[in-house]
Amino acid sequence: MSSSSLVLRRDGLDGIVGSVPKKLMTPATAAPRRQKEDETRLAVRKGGAKSAGASTSPTTKKLSTERSRQCRQRQKNYALNLEDSVRALRAELVDMQGLRALRREQAMHTRGSPTGSLVRKVSEYYNLFAHGLAPETPAGSAGATTSSSVSVGVGASRKRSLPSSRVLSPQEQRDFMYSIMDPQLEVYDWVGRMTVGCQPLLNCWESWVLWHSSYLFQVESIRVVDVQGLLAVCTNSTITVTVSEKTLEFFFPAAAADARLRAKLLGQEIVYSLRDTFFFSESGRVVKYTVDMDFIGALMAPVGNYADVLALVVPFNDLAIQSPSAPLVKGSRHTVEYLLS
Repeated sequence: MSSSSLVLRRDGLDGIVGSVPKKLMTPATAAPRRQKEDETRLAVRKGGAKSAGASTSPTTKKLSTERSRQCRQRQKNYALNLEDSVRALRAELVDMQGLRALRREQAMHTRGSPTGSLVRKVSEYYNLFAHGLAPETPAGSAGATTSSSVSVGVGASRKRSLPSSRVLSPQEQRDFMYSIMDPQLEVYDWVGRMTVGCQPLLNCWESWVLWHSSYLFQVESIRVVDVQGLLAVCTNSTITVTVSEKTLEFFFPAAAADARLRAKLLGQEIVYSLRDTFFFSESGRVVKYTVDMDFIGALMAPVGNYADVLALVVPFNDLAIQSPSAPLVKGSRHTVEYLLS
């Protein structure tokens, strides 16, 4: 190394110092200089660290603030979107309710039309029970035939003998009735008393056939009416029967013990006019059934006077359709005496 210059190397830092007189670079002066240089480098390092720290802190705070702002904005957007969805769902609900009401009205109109499903159900009901309730037949005789004198159909005008045809089993008839009738069906008989269930109707279909020597059922008209929000099918029909010994025994016990009345009725043909009303629920099942029969007018023709008609009909009240769950109501105002008054 030249005596006119000095090269200093400390901790990787190179420095070239200009020409210095050799006499000044003695060991006594070199040590303080190196110490001063070390202090200077240390101060520079500390100053850089402080500067770096000062520059990082504001950046971190700014980033945290920005994230908070974005989170609040996202929450606000979510709340707005949720409110929009709720309003849209409410509007859709109103539209669907209106559509349901419209379709229900259309369905009611279709079902209640002369060719609607309710009329078809009632017509099929009458067709299946045209012969009354079929008697129980031994096993293997499901194909038994009948030639009973029965006429069914709107506008049927005269009595005829049905051609031999397969008679439905009682169970098949019951299954059909249970399929169109509500389990809690309310049945109102001809004197205004109410019973519950299908069994009273089945009893009637069976007894009217068994207790007369001939039976003719005719449907004259079918129409649909709206009664307090319920669709109802009203029918006007006639039942033409011929009085037999069983008729006197079970229907008119007063005539069975009276020779004069017995002579008037036995073998006579009686035509009962009746009006049936079937009330349907929204599900299409019959929930209420009422029957109104003109016994007075029917019996006047063969008997001839109201006193004898009254003697026949008063005991007949006790044969009104009933079930074990709804016994006869004694003292009901819907008696023949009241109806005649």
